[in-house]
Amino acid sequence: MYKKIIEEILSVYNLNATELAEKIGVQRSGISHILSGRNNPSIDFLIKVKDEFADIQWDYLIKGEGPMFVTNVNKAEKMSTQENIQPKLFSDAALEGSNPQKQKKPQQVKKIVWFYGDDSFEVFYPLQD
Repeated sequence: MYKKIIEEILSVYNLNATELAEKIGVQRSGISHILSGRNNPSIDFLIKVKDEFADIQWDYLIKGEGPMFVTNVNKAEKMSTQENIQPKLFSDAALEGSNPQKQKKPQQVKKIVWFYGDDSFEVFYPLQD
């Protein structure tokens, strides 16, 4: 079963086993063993494939069932669901309620003092209008 899945991925993405191994960061022998039927892929292997090829569906990758790729409709549904679940980093209500700029009175600078490393200093006074 996994041999067929990996072969399809190689075919669809126009890759050979060596290129796939480099893309997902595994040894070439690991892919060779899966293609020969000697080993089944580990969960780490499948996660690496999914990370590299995000448009492949998990059901297809794990069980060989369903369509290989996520459809655009599914992506749109997932995005709208995620928007509803995830809170905003800055809510509009919080920004409206605490505006420190409107609460402060404008202040005027009286003087600026600069201290230097040789223990000297200078005092600057703003020009009066």
